[in-house]
Amino acid sequence: MGRFEASTDVAASPDCVFELATDIPNCVQNIEQITKVEILTDGPVGLGTRWSETRLMGKREATCELEISAWEPPRMYAVRSVAGGIQWDTDVVMEATGAGTRFSMSMDTKPVSFGGRLSLPLFKLFMRKMMTGCLQSDLDQIKALAER
Repeated sequence: MGRFEASTDVAASPDCVFELATDIPNCVQNIEQITKVEILTDGPVGLGTRWSETRLMGKREATCELEISAWEPPRMYAVRSVAGGIQWDTDVVMEATGAGTRFSMSMDTKPVSFGGRLSLPLFKLFMRKMMTGCLQSDLDQIKALAER
């Protein structure tokens, strides 16, 4: 359906970036577009952790449930969500570089319901810029924290 990508270079170690990127309990303080988080599973953050997240998408709030679907600290993790008849699969990758970390996010979307298939043309037309901007904003805010 669609793929969105963003990346940045961070002057910090992959361990540091991974720790900040996966600090779900504190992401309301770390990422300004996230307004509410509720952890739905017990234990430390890792494979299978589920949470409900409310974030600003443009001028509106959107809430969805997310789950960590892959976990390879400090190299990568993946998150899956289904919202609006669309499955959202996001890979977050930290690659060591000579100067720190290449921090990347890629999001793949695909319809999983009739409604999701109907929204495909509208989604492609209007969401690409907003979704890419959202990913980049998250990366930039975590970068700023890591480089403090």
